[in-house]
Amino acid sequence: TYAYRLKLGSDMHLSLGVSGLLYQLNLNKSALDMKNDDDVVLMRTTNDKMIVPDASFGAYLYQDNFFVGLSATQLLGRKVDLMSDVLQVNQERHYYLTGGYNFEISDDFSLEPSIFTRFVESMMYQVDFNVKAGIKKIAFVGVSYRSNLNDLSASSGDAVVGMIGLNMDNLMFGYSYDYTLSDI
Repeated sequence: TYAYRLKLGSDMHLSLGVSGLLYQLNLNKSALDMKNDDDVVLMRTTNDKMIVPDASFGAYLYQDNFFVGLSATQLLGRKVDLMSDVLQVNQERHYYLTGGYNFEISDDFSLEPSIFTRFVESMMYQVDFNVKAGIKKIAFVGVSYRSNLNDLSASSGDAVVGMIGLNMDNLMFGYSYDYTLSDI
């Protein structure tokens, strides 16, 4: 993994990152408890070990009161096929876009609306709408609504999230709880 930060003017920064990955996959057939020992899936297995390369990239532009970021994972989109043509999984690219603005209401109170979107090449996407209130730059509370838009034609809510946290020097501690709205 490599990251680099550029200073663009007096208080604006651009951070860039790239990462190379290796996934090691292993199928231990002897540890499987099969109901049918002559299962066609296991009989057609040609490869029980595999190493799959991958890459990710991200960019993040920020200033004191705003941020915007774009990233992508599983850039190589490789096929994972431990079991030949019986079970194959394609690593689909995931794209992420986020942005937000911090409104300083007073010296003691700030409000930060933000949005986070995720798009998967299989036509699945998700949008989170967030609002975080900062108190004296020490603590924050927030709420988020996560949509679940899986077929680009219909939408349904997936979760409502509550958040709390503390800022201590250069560290932030936070806790969030998702209340799921879907049947999952």
